[in-house]
Amino acid sequence: MNSDKRRYPNNPLRNPTQKHLRAVFGDLEVVDATKDLQLFPHKPDFALGTPLDPHNCGFARAGARQIGATAALVFNYTSYFDHLGEDGVRRIYRYFNGLHIREVARKFDKYGAEVIDVDRAFTFHPPSASNRIRHQRAKGKRWRATPRGKTMIAEWTTHRKLQDSERDLANMKEKLDRLEAERSPQAPSVVEVRAQLQKIRSCVSELRAEYRARQAAADKVRLKPFVRKSTRDLSHNLDIRNGSGMLSSISRHGTSEPTS
Repeated sequence: MNSDKRRYPNNPLRNPTQKHLRAVFGDLEVVDATKDLQLFPHKPDFALGTPLDPHNCGFARAGARQIGATAALVFNYTSYFDHLGEDGVRRIYRYFNGLHIREVARKFDKYGAEVIDVDRAFTFHPPSASNRIRHQRAKGKRWRATPRGKTMIAEWTTHRKLQDSERDLANMKEKLDRLEAERSPQAPSVVEVRAQLQKIRSCVSELRAEYRARQAAADKVRLKPFVRKSTRDLSHNLDIRNGSGMLSSISRHGTSEPTS
């Protein structure tokens, strides 16, 4: 069992952005900012940055230079910077991006550093009361307790199990091919792996049928038609600026209601 499951035993669906936050920042506490943060990026910050990379854009580099942030994630609407608080403790502070920040980020992602104007202060705002972490956690908890929430979570959970089993199936096939190329078909190791492969294949078949049923049930209660985005590994592509939305990405004790 990995550390995420030990830390969040009741939340097996942890949002991919949550995982990325932990990969980027480690175990630092995530809190809502209470004051505006003003950054004054320089042209070289963006010239050395990477478009479509929230971890390495000009604003992230400016944060490292001005407030000593060891890491940053700047999405379309929400940004995360780690820095020292007034009590001298380093935390991940969560901000909402001002209009000029979003405009510059879009231009940088589309056209590069040559076309943007950064000769001004850019303000990152603290979240409003209704968008703070505590409010979002409570909202997510209420949603998960509803029939609709339970139905959709069952779909997501089954899909995750299916993906894991399909990966296991592909790995076992590769292992069997390797063994059959090296040993006779009657070798004990080949026979054992072939049996394991059959078990996994049966498991995948059962999970596919279960997922189809769960998906059909979820489609009946889904507010918007489900359209799978073309993202890496059919999961959330964290190399794009939109992250996983404004709010749900750091609901550390539960998954907020998705937008789909």
